[in-house]
Amino acid sequence: MLNNKNQNVHEIENSGKQALEEGNYKKAIHLFKKSISIYKKQGDKKQEACLSNTIGQCYSIGRQPDKAVESYKASVKLLKELGDLDTQAMVFNNIGHLNVLTKQYDRAICAFTNAYDIFNTLDVNTGKASQLQNIGSVYRDMKESKNALDAYTRSITIFKEIDNKLETANQCTNIGYIYFTDNKLEAALKWYKEAFTFYKELNENTRLEMTNQNIKNITKLIAS
Repeated sequence: MLNNKNQNVHEIENSGKQALEEGNYKKAIHLFKKSISIYKKQGDKKQEACLSNTIGQCYSIGRQPDKAVESYKASVKLLKELGDLDTQAMVFNNIGHLNVLTKQYDRAICAFTNAYDIFNTLDVNTGKASQLQNIGSVYRDMKESKNALDAYTRSITIFKEIDNKLETANQCTNIGYIYFTDNKLEAALKWYKEAFTFYKELNENTRLEMTNQNIKNITKLIAS
């Protein structure tokens, strides 16, 4: 009997995944919730948590942020009970990006900070650096240059330590942009040139061209 129930819930869940791939979010949510009700009876909190996160993503894509947050929080609650830090960080990251979309910047920073703290506990450098980048971008949108630069600088330090040249270049670009918007052209030029060096080494031609154009524009402004 148990095997039949397991087969049944997997079939329902797979149908939900198919609906999700087809962009039928309403149907996907219905099927995932149906799966969750079975997992609850089975006491399978891991699957319940994972599907709650997926439902949150469906609501987010479907522009229902309140329901998305509710589902994400349900997922986090279960993951805390399970002690699953890795997945918790992922869900907090999802919450942060959702809050950015709804322009709830303080909540976004809180969510990204929660994710950062978990990655810090786990000593996952890529996760820490990525969350600092997220935090920097939120502060950038809030026009808080000092806090944005602090977060980006901490991020770039980690990316350099782990020799992630592409993300190092991206943070150089972010920092250059902050200085440019603050009309600190010499500092902006310095960071864009550093980004250019990395992009050239990596053969990132599209980014290279964009960065080169920024360098030309700033150089003209300085000379004028």
